[in-house]
Amino acid sequence: MKRLIRVISVILLIVCSYVFTNIYYLTENTPNIVFTDKKTITLTDEDIKCSVSNINGSSENYELKFFSIFPVKNIKIKNNDIKKVVLCGNQFGIKIYSSGSIVTSISGVLTENGCKNPAYDSGIRKGDVILSINDEPISCNSDIERIVKNSDEKLKIVYERNDKKYTTTAYSVICAADNSKKLGMWIKDSIAGIGTATFYIKETGIAAGLGHGVYDNETNLLMPLSDGAVCGVDNYVVSRSSDGIIGDISGNLSSENCGKIIKNSDNGVYFSGVEYDGKMVDIGHSSEIKIGNAQIYLSLNGEECRYYDCVIEKIKYNDKSKNLIVRITDKELLDKTGGIIQGMSGSPLIQNDKLIGAVTHVLVNDSTSGYGIFIENMLETALDCS
Repeated sequence: MKRLIRVISVILLIVCSYVFTNIYYLTENTPNIVFTDKKTITLTDEDIKCSVSNINGSSENYELKFFSIFPVKNIKIKNNDIKKVVLCGNQFGIKIYSSGSIVTSISGVLTENGCKNPAYDSGIRKGDVILSINDEPISCNSDIERIVKNSDEKLKIVYERNDKKYTTTAYSVICAADNSKKLGMWIKDSIAGIGTATFYIKETGIAAGLGHGVYDNETNLLMPLSDGAVCGVDNYVVSRSSDGIIGDISGNLSSENCGKIIKNSDNGVYFSGVEYDGKMVDIGHSSEIKIGNAQIYLSLNGEECRYYDCVIEKIKYNDKSKNLIVRITDKELLDKTGGIIQGMSGSPLIQNDKLIGAVTHVLVNDSTSGYGIFIENMLETALDCS
């Protein structure tokens, strides 16, 4: 009897190990979004098949199950009529104006009665977004300066923190240095930079670029978009990256805007009003990506776009945006840039003649390598903008 129990225990252990090993493997190595209308999906080279079942009647959300029994993860199954997009790779200027003013730092105000800090005392902290003062919406820094300057009353301040709104009150104080009224906070209402366009959808007129959101570098806050524009870039200067030093593409942003930014998200910047007329390329979804050779397609110094060799070294399905580890191998590109530099974010990644992703970040300790995002994550956001 004891021997039978031991045999059964061993069998159960082997079965459990097999099941849990495969569940872990499938969790880490299956996409979170599948653009297909099939209900049985081949997910691995070993031809392991998992079923998907609808969750609460949702049109998109399904549960992936191993052997149709063991839950693995929730995935999105989306029908997509967009099979091809225009391949971009050109740099563009970015101008973003925030909805409200971002508090970039809190500091004391030297008054005749000592150092005071009304903003801090009222509960406002670095990274908060000032939305209104005395029920007047804040659209730029000058709004705050004007309201504070002209008010002798207690100020009712509405601000946002971690997507939640709060209300507080504060009195301004007189700065001894210039006799002006202040609240003791430094603010920012806009940001500008350079990125690379990834693709353009002819059917919707939406273009996508950057592959990551535009963040305020002082607060690490995703810039809340009130208004934004894209423009051309002139007088390019390329600074090379090296280990520990991140290079960049700099230039002069045109004063004349050519398109409107409609979304700033963790998956990139999305804009309309700019038509790209280039090579049409098939969308390559995450389930098709393989470890191995690929290409980056981009322009440098305003020259024509061209292909440069790279290698996909790792695929990360469960990360929201850092889905790929990419290493530059092209000697000419390494000579020009030292690897990945700021301004290259959004550069299209091509494998087997399909657009599979975009470069997003450089690894500081290895400038030849960086992160990339799945193109399907960018495509999903682009379609939501339509």
